[in-house]
Amino acid sequence: MGTSPLSLSRRSVPVAQVAFHPLNAYVAAGYQDGAILLARQDDMKELLVRRARGGAVTGLAWSRDGRRLAYGTEDGATGLGDFSLLEERKVRGQKQ
Repeated sequence: MGTSPLSLSRRSVPVAQVAFHPLNAYVAAGYQDGAILLARQDDMKELLVRRARGGAVTGLAWSRDGRRLAYGTEDGATGLGDFSLLEERKVRGQKQ
């Protein structure tokens, strides 16, 4: 209490859904205008997953292994994003 909320984007459109990655410090945000952003919490880097179009994002969920992100929108659009390369890059870049 008493602290400002973390802002992951400068978008002025309200967030409709949020899904935290099950294994890493990523958060997916679905917006009222249909856009979906993926943000890394440690450095605030963003990746546009879906451009703004159609209805609000009404469903957003990661697979258990964190490789896929499923979404659904108010107007019936659905999708499944494959982020397995994102995971592989993180593993390759880690010090052993």
